Amino acid sequence: MESNHQCRPVTELGRRFIALLALAHRQSAPRLKEAMAFQGGYILHLDATYEDKSPLLMTGIDAVMEIVLGNIKLPSEKADGIIPFLRQLNDCFGPPLALVHRPGKWNFRCKVFDGGVRQRFRNRS
Repeated sequence: MESNHQCRPVTELGRRFIALLALAHRQSAPRLKEAMAFQGGYILHLDATYEDKSPLLMTGIDAVMEIVLGNIKLPSEKADGIIPFLRQLNDCFGPPLALVHRPGKWNFRCKVFDGGVRQRFRNRS
C-alpha cells in the first residue's frame, strides 16, 4: 500500500489538470456561444450521476453539438444547488431553446430562464 506522501504529487497533478481544463473551457465560452448561435441555438440536456452516498455530478450538455457546457458537484438534487449552476450556464451561453431532463424533481426552468424555454422530459435509462 502506498503512503499518502507518495500519492500527493499525483493528486496535485490531477487538481492542476482539472483547474487548467476548467480555465480553458471558460476562455472558450464566447466561441462556443458563437458556434451554438450559428447552429440556431442550443438544447440544454441536464443529467446527473452518483454512486451510493458520493456527491452528485451534474452535467449540462448542448444536445445539438454534443459538447459539455459545464459540470458541478452537488451534495443533492435540490434546487438550491442546481439553480445557480443553470444561471451560470444561462449567463455564459444565453437561454437554451429547450431544456431536457428527467421528469419530476427538476421543475425550475421558470426560476432561471424566465419561463421562455420549452421543457422536455426523458425517461431514466
